[in-house]
Amino acid sequence: WLRVEPLPGYAHDLNPMEMVWGTVKAVEFANLCPDSLDEAQAAALTGLERVGSSYELCFAFLDHTGLSPLTKITHNRKIFKSFRGLGP
Repeated sequence: WLRVEPLPGYAHDLNPMEMVWGTVKAVEFANLCPDSLDEAQAAALTGLERVGSSYELCFAFLDHTGLSPLTKITHNRKIFKSFRGLGP
């Protein structure tokens, strides 16, 4: 009744958020010694806004993983059209 399944290790290279936090730590948190949690939160939010507002940076992080949202979208469209009888 109990079966043990080996799970894969965490693949940080496939998680674009690792790159986001890496760049926020390298820029906004570099040499930062906050006096309060509010100051640390402000620095984190500034970094996340900086990264989120850069189309090129976001897609560079995604490219780093080797994953592509366009491939998935195209694949899902083919499945949807096939399901609706519209062909591949």
